[in-house]
Amino acid sequence: MVKPKVIIFDEPMSSLDLKSQRDILLIIKDLSLENNLTILFITHDFRLVESLCNRVMVLSNGILVEQGKTSQVFGNPDHFETKKILQVVK
Repeated sequence: MVKPKVIIFDEPMSSLDLKSQRDILLIIKDLSLENNLTILFITHDFRLVESLCNRVMVLSNGILVEQGKTSQVFGNPDHFETKKILQVVK
């Protein structure tokens, strides 16, 4: 069986109810920890990013505008696009 080092999830929570979202998040976290995987998690939901990701990259119109530790980017964003997105979430 192939053991990937990276798994990509593209908007995996977009059409799920809250219980299913929690279940899927637990599965993703377990997969990552048990198999030492890198997870590339593509989403517009910054609350999910904050609860799941160690690092974050923020794109605006397809351009990388900010990246770093999630706590650092969320706690003290540098780029105005990141600040704008985080204001909507709060």
